[in-house]
Amino acid sequence: MGIWLGLLSAFSFGTADYWAGKSSRRVGVYQTLFYMQLFGPLLLTAAMSFLGEWHKLTSPCSGSPAPACGWVWI
Repeated sequence: MGIWLGLLSAFSFGTADYWAGKSSRRVGVYQTLFYMQLFGPLLLTAAMSFLGEWHKLTSPCSGSPAPACGWVWI
């Protein structure tokens, strides 16, 4: 399972790097970074809400291991 997740991660990073390079050549680096920073958290928020994982981020100790407990509040 770990090998498949590693390959998926490599494919995802490579694809994102390719499209970010094309976008930055077309519209500029700062505009590309702006839209990446705008849409990334929005998509992450939508995915966490859809998958029902939002409560793990907002509650300080909901079943997490002790070192990760309350990392949002640091």
